[in-house]
Amino acid sequence: MFLETHGNKNAQLKKIRSDEGGELWGSNDFHRLAKDMGYILEPTASDASFQNGVAERPIRTLGDMMRALLHGANLGPQYWSWALLHATYLKNRLPHQAIAKTPYEAYTGDKPDIKRLRGFGSPVVARLPGRRPVKLDTHTVMGIFLGYTSTDKNIYYQDSMTQKIKIATHVVFDEVGYTTPKRQRPHIQQRLQEQGLLSDTFQANNVTTEEYLQVHRLPPHATIPQRASSNAVG
Repeated sequence: MFLETHGNKNAQLKKIRSDEGGELWGSNDFHRLAKDMGYILEPTASDASFQNGVAERPIRTLGDMMRALLHGANLGPQYWSWALLHATYLKNRLPHQAIAKTPYEAYTGDKPDIKRLRGFGSPVVARLPGRRPVKLDTHTVMGIFLGYTSTDKNIYYQDSMTQKIKIATHVVFDEVGYTTPKRQRPHIQQRLQEQGLLSDTFQANNVTTEEYLQVHRLPPHATIPQRASSNAVG
């Protein structure tokens, strides 16, 4: 139960502040639960969001992040719930000025690991589970990244063919949009490509989804390969 796990067990006077909306205040089960758990219900006045500022401010912040994620990924409002979950994921891993650490670390005692952090709504290539009846059958499917499961190792993605939400662990991310036709690339991918993450030749040729190449900027310490097979570019 949420109150048993996350409620304030040490406070002498435990309160739940809420407006008088029907989803909570109008629920007899909610009133009964609060009473059984030792909480006092404290209603706020109408049109007085400042009376619940502790909750209202994060809601506004998450709302702004959610809209930015949808706009940056060029996704419609039907994806709002996924964007909200991803915004919460990001917010919990950003340093908080009041506690000088991330909310994730304050709650769990561990510093968050962000090495698996990926761009919301970016194209993905996921490996299909199971064995293929024919050796040359397609082993992968295209989709869009929608967020993480309870573990960062597994992700939710929407299958571009069936439009179903699926879970995968063997995934390749295309955050810069190599696999996206030029006219369909969302704002974030356009900005990344403008920063030099795509070669000028690749952009000039307007390579389609079926002909994409993965081109990366060479780091300063990179060296040119000296040996290659007869068909290799290097």
